[in-house]
Amino acid sequence: MFFIKRELPIRHVVACIYGLETYSRLQSWLTDPKSPNYSEMSGISGGFIFTIFLMIMKVRFLWWPFHPAGYVLTASGSLAILWFPAFISWLIKSAVLRFGGAKQFRMAAPFFLGLILGDYALGCLWSIIGIIFKMPTYIVWH
Repeated sequence: MFFIKRELPIRHVVACIYGLETYSRLQSWLTDPKSPNYSEMSGISGGFIFTIFLMIMKVRFLWWPFHPAGYVLTASGSLAILWFPAFISWLIKSAVLRFGGAKQFRMAAPFFLGLILGDYALGCLWSIIGIIFKMPTYIVWH
């Protein structure tokens, strides 16, 4: 049975539910194993091969418009939440490629990767501060 204390803020309840879902799934796999589902495995294999194809095309041809991350975002349903940041990223990338070319694009890539790394680093820092001071802080939902 799963009990939730009434004093917990909603974000802690959500975190408990996500953890519960993960371990419940693992428990069901270990205690009641199922036979292999070949249609699911073929679908997963097809998606993997298609993602590898997108990655190879993206690496070989700079002009290739489709990115493997876009395929993953649309397949997972995350694009319903992240459509605007993805659009802004595409808009900035298009502007840099059009007005600066491939050389400027390669020079700008570390800056934008640093923005992403900084977001994760600050999320980790605030989580550590929250653990030290035993108070809820910034939550990273990535």
